[in-house]
Amino acid sequence: MNKETGFPPQVVYQQYPDMDDEIDISELFNKIWIRRKFIIAFVFIAGVLALGLSSVGLLKNAPEKRYSEVLQFNFPTAEQGRYPAGQKFSYNDIVSAKVLSDVYDKNNLKNKNIDYELFVDAISISPFSENAEFIKEKYQSLLANKKLSRPEIESLEKSYLDELNASSSRFVKLSFVESRFQGLDNILIQKILMDIPKAWSKFSIEELGVLDLKIAGADFYQPGLVDRFEYLQTLEYLQGSSRYLDEALKLLLNDDIGGLVRNAKTGKSGYDLQVQLENLIAFEIEPLFSTVTNLGITRDADKALIYLTNTIQNFEDKKAVLLKKAINFEQIIDQYAGSNLANKPIEQNGAAGGYAQYDSTFLDKFTALIEDKNDQAFKQNLLKQRLQVLQSIEDIEGNIIKFQRAEKRLLDSAENISETIRIDVIKDIGLARNNFEVLVTEYKELLAVRNQQVLGNSASLYQITSSDLLVDSNVISRFKTIIMISILAGFIALMLSVVIALFKRLPEKRLENISTNE
Repeated sequence: MNKETGFPPQVVYQQYPDMDDEIDISELFNKIWIRRKFIIAFVFIAGVLALGLSSVGLLKNAPEKRYSEVLQFNFPTAEQGRYPAGQKFSYNDIVSAKVLSDVYDKNNLKNKNIDYELFVDAISISPFSENAEFIKEKYQSLLANKKLSRPEIESLEKSYLDELNASSSRFVKLSFVESRFQGLDNILIQKILMDIPKAWSKFSIEELGVLDLKIAGADFYQPGLVDRFEYLQTLEYLQGSSRYLDEALKLLLNDDIGGLVRNAKTGKSGYDLQVQLENLIAFEIEPLFSTVTNLGITRDADKALIYLTNTIQNFEDKKAVLLKKAINFEQIIDQYAGSNLANKPIEQNGAAGGYAQYDSTFLDKFTALIEDKNDQAFKQNLLKQRLQVLQSIEDIEGNIIKFQRAEKRLLDSAENISETIRIDVIKDIGLARNNFEVLVTEYKELLAVRNQQVLGNSASLYQITSSDLLVDSNVISRFKTIIMISILAGFIALMLSVVIALFKRLPEKRLENISTNE
């Protein structure tokens, strides 16, 4: 019996097992050592089983062979995620459905029994940095300084990520997994990897206009149309096209590279073309427009009259719309801002006052904006827009007068124009047209020079950094995975076998405790 508790020693142990359960460390190792054969055998068997099972699972399929090309983007704005013309850019554009479909069809892969979906799955693209290891080593060296404070460490880590991202923003790795197909030779794979970025660059430049300077494009002037035009219509078309060309030249000159380039053949810059265009408009196109209008020179009088009548009507329609808009501007300002912009309302068709029948969305938009707490700036903007509308009305009225004068001249026919004057005017129209077309050609040449400088000598959005295919097999990585699985299984088996060995000795420990207490 236990003197302190009054219970038999075995009962005390069963009820309070922790009262005498201390194990000496040396004793523990001795007990593990006694069971060493069991532990070694357990670990060995577990490791062999893990090695065998993982080998069967990972090596039963053929090794995966990955072919890759490293691409470098030629346009600096790639780092900001933009194309040269400002459109949003992503390296995933290179493997878009449009691009891959074109490459699939171009290489006639369907007839080679290659499924399109499998073809798409075999292609991947990812950022790539040639300097990744160098950048990593540099920052590891800097972070090894034990005197760094926490803010300094965080700053270095951020700088590391920023530099790594910047390094990889100009490069990508385009890959093709060959093992998913049978019968594909290396030559075809290399061609596919070269065709993909080529198709992307061509599509982006020619169809998406990623090099364009946000202008109407190369088709803002079409010479073939002019051949069928009346003389007055030709001059009007030249006036409109001149405005497009002027805007295009302004955009070119505002471009970082475009403002510096010169045409190697002519030596002209964008500024030179701009001056030539201004002179062409002021001294050739506009005087000829006035001459043809005043003299009524035509190819075919009947067709010219139809053209003039339709043109006048179009101007009248535009004027009516702008008048309604001007009335709405005025009345919105008067009602919601208390402004009195004019001594009398704008009249249309002899009527004054009342809202013009204009789009209700227009009214709702301006009503909401003018009630904003920052309405002072908005009122100023509203006034500015109203003045612009009134200026447009004035310009249209001027055009109506000019075309009405030409119409009257045709209908009147009171004066006969000498044939000499007629021939000279027609000749001058032809010269003005040719001079304008030369300017358009020189602009396109200058734009091509700019684009070449943006992209480099490749004249493409990218360049391949090496001439050889990068070939990567996953055999080594598979073996590494097998070894890691085996080591992990061995470690788990070691822990488990030790636990088993200790628990197997537990009854002996309890018997020793009982006999001691007795």
